[in-house]
Amino acid sequence: MSAPRRRKGPRMCDDCSIALTQRADDSEAVVRKRFEIYRRHAKPLADYHEQQGKLTVVDAALSPDERFAKTVAALN
Repeated sequence: MSAPRRRKGPRMCDDCSIALTQRADDSEAVVRKRFEIYRRHAKPLADYHEQQGKLTVVDAALSPDERFAKTVAALN
């Protein structure tokens, strides 16, 4: 087991020491708002299509080749 890596700084890349930046729309408040919008608008639509048997969920944790194969299979 390797020793834990020592952080180079709170705003520095641990691998190359370049200063990190954060987009203005990449904050906790913005993410919470996006999840709320999803919960109110997209989730009911996904639930409806799932009840109709028209929704296929593809696991994003699969390898790219597996995801592609599952997506193609769902479209056929």
